[in-house]
Amino acid sequence: MELVSSIVWSERFVPEQMASMKVRVDQIAMDHQFFTSVVPSWYKSPSEVGAWR
Repeated sequence: MELVSSIVWSERFVPEQMASMKVRVDQIAMDHQFFTSVVPSWYKSPSEVGAWR
């Protein structure tokens, strides 16, 4: 994931969006249990959502 580079890019090119970028990065980190999991917490497997068979 390019989280660190997203922060750097935002700081250089759209500094007015730094606060919202930090919120997004924090959410991604939490979704992935601070990168102890490659599967985000919101993901549901096809069997969990009743996908087509």
